[in-house]
Amino acid sequence: MAFNPPPPSYVPDDNDKNKNPTPSAGYSTNTANYGFQPNNDTWATGNGDTEAFGAAVGFENDQVRGRFVKKVTGILGIQLLITFGLTLGASSACQEIGPTGMNACMGKGLYAMPLVFTSMAGSMILLFGALCCCQSLLRKAPQNYIFLFVWTLFESHLVSFIALKYETSTVCLAMGITAGIVLLVSCLVWFTSFDFTKLLPVMMVVLLVWFLVTFIGRIVFGNFGMNSLYAGIGCTIFTIFLAIDIKLITGGGRYELSEDDYVLGAIYIYLDIINIFLYVLQFLGGSD
Repeated sequence: MAFNPPPPSYVPDDNDKNKNPTPSAGYSTNTANYGFQPNNDTWATGNGDTEAFGAAVGFENDQVRGRFVKKVTGILGIQLLITFGLTLGASSACQEIGPTGMNACMGKGLYAMPLVFTSMAGSMILLFGALCCCQSLLRKAPQNYIFLFVWTLFESHLVSFIALKYETSTVCLAMGITAGIVLLVSCLVWFTSFDFTKLLPVMMVVLLVWFLVTFIGRIVFGNFGMNSLYAGIGCTIFTIFLAIDIKLITGGGRYELSEDDYVLGAIYIYLDIINIFLYVLQFLGGSD
């Protein structure tokens, strides 16, 4: 039996002593950050030179960015199909009004209160857990797709439950208005050069104040006939957030999402659209 001879021992060259070592094959520096990140035009190399940021990671390339946008919109389309499909189906199938004046399906079967509270708790735990503690989960397939599917089911269950309080015609009208708002905002972001991501820090503060005012106002004052005002303000806030998040995905602003954050981008826009739909629904129905 013959054996391959051992490789010759390495003899260092005196001329190579002062040269920088080259990295091993298969290893590279990960420059991507989780969530949105500042969009820097240049990045520093090890030898002090600067190169275009897009040349390092390739994400500023139109084709790479285009594939990212298509992936986000594809995922978002499936999410909205599940949510609005279940919402419209439940609203059409459950039109009977019970003795209390509410939809007869509320509190029964799929929409029994224990299941509704389970969906509410599951949705919040999954979302805040992923965003605060396990962002790396959103960047790994297929774990991110499994998470997104389960979370979307919880959200769809909640949205369809809320829609049961309204007539089917009102639900359809709210869907149409929401689609019009999304189309208008998308065109505004796409065909204008304004950087909507500059509004992100301010709108985060506005959103926090809005939640506090709404929460405290509901507890202290209850319902005093200002549902339309609440709905109008809420719809305006999330319409601005929709413009910001679309710009985060299309890139070119102060902040943008990294290439691996396609699931995170779909979650952002999905939440914007769902909140706009619910506020429009509340405005049209004039109900809690």
